[in-house]
Amino acid sequence: MEKSPAWIEPTAKLNAALQAGYLIIAARALGLSVGSMSGFNPDQIDATFFRDGQY
Repeated sequence: MEKSPAWIEPTAKLNAALQAGYLIIAARALGLSVGSMSGFNPDQIDATFFRDGQY
């Protein structure tokens, strides 16, 4: 199969969302109160926690 950005990006986003869901389920199984989060400013998060640009 030829690599196509039109196919790769949506597939990668779906796979990432599924894996995040599995992580949340595992954390809940351990008794943690967790959930997804939206509505935040990613640039401010980067500036606060990743000032040197390293992850």
